This record gives sequence, C-alpha cells and structure tokens, in this order.
Amino acid sequence: MAIDRYTKDYQLKDSVDERGRIHTETEYIGKYYVFSSGVQSARTAGKRLALLSGLSWFSFLSALSFPSTTGHTFYALLPCVFLALPLWLLSTVAFSALRVKEPFIHREADRFSLRLPAAATVASVLSFLAILGGACSLIFGTMPTRIGDLVFLFGNLICFICAILCKKQMVYLAAKPQ
Repeated sequence: MAIDRYTKDYQLKDSVDERGRIHTETEYIGKYYVFSSGVQSARTAGKRLALLSGLSWFSFLSALSFPSTTGHTFYALLPCVFLALPLWLLSTVAFSALRVKEPFIHREADRFSLRLPAAATVASVLSFLAILGGACSLIFGTMPTRIGDLVFLFGNLICFICAILCKKQMVYLAAKPQ
C-alpha cells in the first residue's frame, strides 16, 4: 500500500458550472518553503549541480561506449549500469533547482533535502564499486588491457568525483519553512 506524504498539503474544492457539472480542483494548503542560503546562492548551486550532472552523464556514457574487458565483466558492469538511476535523480534535482521560484511547495523542498543527498550518495557508491570491479578485472583478468578499460575506469572516476561535489551543493539548496 502506497502512502502519499503530500496528501495533507492539498484540499479538494468542488464547484458546479452553468451546465450543472461538478468540477473538483485541488488547492495547496501546506507550508511554503524558501532557500535558507538565499536565492542567488541556490541558483549558483543549481547551475553547478546541472554542470556536474551533465559531466557525469557524459563520463557515464563514455565509460559504456568503448569496447573494453571491464565492460564485459559482470561485477564491474552491473554497478556502472545501475548508476544511470541516481544520475537521473540528480538531473531532476538540478532541473528543479534551476526552475523553482520562491516560495515553493513541500514536494520541491523534499527534492532538495531528501533526493539530492540520497542520489549523490548512491551514485558515489555505485561508481566506486564500478571502479573497484574494473580494477579487479584488470588485475586478476587474463585478457590484455585495452584503451576502453582506461576509459571505463576514468569515466567512473569522474562520476565518483562529480557525485561527491553534488552532495556538497546540498548546503546551498537547503530549504526552510517560510
């Protein structure tokens, strides 16, 4: 059973039009939030987050594009492939940070305070596991090292660094009730 944590933030309003039809509209009645560090620093952090997210996507796709031995190793490839989900979540937070206007609603505040640290942590763990798996594949494997192996490792290293830097942006994107 799914629980929607935002149901108490909305109220349903019924109205009748001239033809006698009932229309139900939702009205937000919850708390409004603002950035605790200010709008300018939040916009700057949003731009940094978008840049880091774009760089992460580029390095992620580069790591998977070149033929490599590590790219065919299950324990190196699996964390790298699952890295796409937290990168997508980081991208949605970056997009929200660039488009949100103060004051914003509870759902948007939770994106900054809950989704950003979780996605950055999972992205850093998965990219570290991909680096570790790729290094083990190169050390203990029997196949010769190719240029794609280095691209795989370097791409995941860039994803790891970007995820750590994304997590540092959450200080500037912290939300507080208005």
